[in-house]
Amino acid sequence: MNLDRVFATLAFAAAALASAWLFLAELVTAKALMPRFGGAPSVWIVCLACFQAAIVAGSFHADLLARWFTPMAQVIVQAAVVAVAVALTPASPVDVVALNHDTSGDAGLRVVASVVTLVGGSFFAIAGIGPLIAHWRTRWDAGRAPPADAAYRLSVAANAGSAAVLLSYPFVIESSAGLSGQWVLLWRAFLVAACSALVCGWYASRLRPNPAAATGVTTTRCQPGDVAVWAALAATPASWLAGVTAHLTVEVAPIPLLWIAPLAAYLASFAIVFSPGGRRLRPWEPAMLLSAIAVTTVLLAGGFEQPVWIVLSLHLASFFCASLALHGQLFDRRPPASRLTAFYLAMAVGGALGGLFNALVAPFLFDARHEYPIALLAATFWTTGLPRSLRVPRLQLLLAAAFGVAFFSQERLDGVVHRSRSFFGVLRVCDDENGPSRNLRHGRIIHGVQLLSED
Repeated sequence: MNLDRVFATLAFAAAALASAWLFLAELVTAKALMPRFGGAPSVWIVCLACFQAAIVAGSFHADLLARWFTPMAQVIVQAAVVAVAVALTPASPVDVVALNHDTSGDAGLRVVASVVTLVGGSFFAIAGIGPLIAHWRTRWDAGRAPPADAAYRLSVAANAGSAAVLLSYPFVIESSAGLSGQWVLLWRAFLVAACSALVCGWYASRLRPNPAAATGVTTTRCQPGDVAVWAALAATPASWLAGVTAHLTVEVAPIPLLWIAPLAAYLASFAIVFSPGGRRLRPWEPAMLLSAIAVTTVLLAGGFEQPVWIVLSLHLASFFCASLALHGQLFDRRPPASRLTAFYLAMAVGGALGGLFNALVAPFLFDARHEYPIALLAATFWTTGLPRSLRVPRLQLLLAAAFGVAFFSQERLDGVVHRSRSFFGVLRVCDDENGPSRNLRHGRIIHGVQLLSED
């Protein structure tokens, strides 16, 4: 391996790793907002949807640059975006959060306004860097016989770094620094991520790809059907992510920062699937996905909440297996590296649609968290490679019927007589099994009891 290849491998991997700033920004922003909204899990769900939408904007920006701008112009435009983001950065999150805490408006929209004001510009700047780094690596690779899918493999560093940030946050960052200290760390990390990516872009822009190799690179357009499949495949685990997060933090165990675990599993599945040996799991993925759907359906339909750690582990393990299978299909359907930015844009759009459905649409459509089982049913569309007797649509119909019967039977067994839903959660009025009384429940928490008889 020559020095140029060593430099490229290390520099591009380091820049991709630095893009883990995105998820540090999510955590710090959520920490700033949650106390203002009573610690409601919906705050995190809306934050997650906002960041997924920002990734769409950043990926669209990167795709436009890759299509229409020269390499040096791409670096200049991206540097300008970073400069604007720095200029728009508030000195402290406290005043911004207080400004958007007008209780007269919709809580979800106030969370959105706070996120945009706090980190909207900077998140957009970094969200576009991931696809751009991969595009610049593709340019560098032209005519240099790189390892297979070298540009795609950069996502391994990005997602592994993001998962590491998430898992270390409650034990290292959260325990050693307050909100102000985390805010300072966040913006130092932003500058490191932005500058390292721009250095890679500048280096790649100075290179001249081998014309002979460039003629062998496909420039065909992505077909609309392929784009739709990429988006749909990305939307399913994104919706499942929001659904399992809300269910675990409300119905199973209201543990602080528990919402970090599902997102870490989601990112880890990307890192594994896009790694050089990740596709060794391909033969097992159909069974993994079907098992994940079946286990989660049983847990939801049966209303299982105890023992807490076993239930938590089963939900998380099922989600992780499903993410591996679905993201594996995404990787298998990837286009040539020349269309990499379009692929990432489609993935971002799908992820945002899945997250926004759970965060903003489902609370208006449903009086309970039906979006979680809907994500399970959506996942059955991707159960390929199964024996013919288990393939869709028969599998979908069987699962839908089984879940519907079990779910509503469980509602009757729980004695639910009324349900209502708001941004802050689902409230249920239930007949008490211990006597002539009713109680008001939010997840596992009982807020009050009303006696129905004086006897």
